[in-house]
Amino acid sequence: MKVIVLEGSPNKNGSTHILADCFRQGAEGAGHSVELINVAHADVNPCIGCIHCGYEGPCVQKDDVESIRKKILNADMLVFATPLYYYGMSAQLKKMIDRFCAFNSSLQRKHMKSALLSVAWNSDNWSFDVLKAHYSTLVKYLNFQDMGMVLGSGCGTPSMTEHSQYPQQAYQLGKLPEMTEEVPAETELEEAVTEAAVKLFLSIFGAVTAAYGLTVFIRRDLINYMFIRTQFVFLDFNEPVPLFYIDHLAMMGTFIWLAYYASALIRSKHGKSNGGLLASVQKGEMEK
Repeated sequence: MKVIVLEGSPNKNGSTHILADCFRQGAEGAGHSVELINVAHADVNPCIGCIHCGYEGPCVQKDDVESIRKKILNADMLVFATPLYYYGMSAQLKKMIDRFCAFNSSLQRKHMKSALLSVAWNSDNWSFDVLKAHYSTLVKYLNFQDMGMVLGSGCGTPSMTEHSQYPQQAYQLGKLPEMTEEVPAETELEEAVTEAAVKLFLSIFGAVTAAYGLTVFIRRDLINYMFIRTQFVFLDFNEPVPLFYIDHLAMMGTFIWLAYYASALIRSKHGKSNGGLLASVQKGEMEK
């Protein structure tokens, strides 16, 4: 099984890395392939919320996230390793998670396994409550299978961490036999095919409805009513009621369809504009 560990600590050889490396040793000893990715020192920009990606597509930002994305989607398990900063994950790890936006659907379809490794200076029994809630929400939303957590309290320095019970716990977590259970490839393929079929059906249905609504709009000569060229609206009381409602719902569908694709086009243009602006800013920073 392929495992990716996202390290979110700005301290390369700190307590977070100690747990991550112990997990790696345990997992590799059990026959798994593990790669540690220090996202805190990678070129990862924060999400700018342009939605140019459409939640499943290329991101306008050109940094290390694209290569990290490929590694994550090629893995079977994702491990989050972070120090506890103000009772939550580090900003460096949160930036990377926010960028999941651009491959959101792919993550949800994979049904990956996951785990959480964290360390904190203080040792109150409520210290990790917020982090655990956040992680559990991510697991639920992304359709992950939680394999466990190692939450190291009282780990204020690397030395304190090394002499605690938590490195051994991380090592044992990496050796969990349950980690060898694979999600059947057939299940992933079926879900991907089903999702693609649903998207195709909705696209065709929307286009057909919009086309029919446009013909109704022309046939009923509603353009003259919109611009007050005709003062009175004449209704055909002999017209079947179901047909009346079908026609008018189809016309509503036409405007919804046009509004949807117009907004998508605007978002696309806006995203490209933001991407170009961001690239200019980054270039300016590099030249300083």
